[in-house]
Amino acid sequence: MASDSSEIQPERRVWPLSDLRTFGLLWLINKVVFHPRGFALGLELDDETGDVTGWGMIGDGTEPWSFGNLPDGTPIDDDSFTKVEAFLEMMRTPPEVLALIAEEAASTDTEGETPCPS
Repeated sequence: MASDSSEIQPERRVWPLSDLRTFGLLWLINKVVFHPRGFALGLELDDETGDVTGWGMIGDGTEPWSFGNLPDGTPIDDDSFTKVEAFLEMMRTPPEVLALIAEEAASTDTEGETPCPS
């Protein structure tokens, strides 16, 4: 007997394309799928707004890609892995709990910006 899919899948969350970078998912996709094959998936950004306007492939497939460190010396892989793990933990958190966290963060934010969980 098949289960109703709504019982086993939480409500689907839809994210802006720019969050692929924010949450480290672009890094993960590239690290696992494209970089070993000599390519990279890149997001095209609007110069004025910073909004993602498209995507493109970079590379010629002749040799694998790798990255070094962030300006502060942190390895890019370490930083990005931490972002992916935080995102996955957030996905395990029920939406109603995330809403409460966002409300609390917004009420204590002194610059008027709502923080994005990362």
